[in-house]
Amino acid sequence: MSAFDPPTKESKASLQLDPGPEPRRKTARPVNICKTFCRAFTIATVIIGLRVVYLGLKFVQNRWSTSLAPHQILYHNDTQYEAHQVVRPLIEEDQSFDIVATVWIRDFEGKNPSHTRGIKLVERPIFTDTIFRGVKMSKKIYKTSVNLEIPTAAL
Repeated sequence: MSAFDPPTKESKASLQLDPGPEPRRKTARPVNICKTFCRAFTIATVIIGLRVVYLGLKFVQNRWSTSLAPHQILYHNDTQYEAHQVVRPLIEEDQSFDIVATVWIRDFEGKNPSHTRGIKLVERPIFTDTIFRGVKMSKKIYKTSVNLEIPTAAL
């Protein structure tokens, strides 16, 4: 049998491969420790960053809702107390009411004198009207126009 002949069953059994030295036990190398520390630091930074973003969004949401309804805490809440335990507000959130406006001007003719703290004021109303009807606290925006004529003699 020459070196160039294909191996037979008998020759395979007689050949034994050298497995080499036993594999070394893996130990923690400084490079692996550094990679592990960097990964942990990155994960911790991402978690802290997400928490900061979450708290920032909650803060913005709180400010936004407060700006939309700044006096929400002043509305009456029936579920919080029993009816006999609380003084009820004059106007509740869904109760309708009217708004009346009066514009006063100083009366230079001196027809209606009134005294306030020793000062003699002469005033008279030039406009009195109901400008809003059926207003509710739950609706935020109302618009109207008023025909008002101001005498120029007062100016």
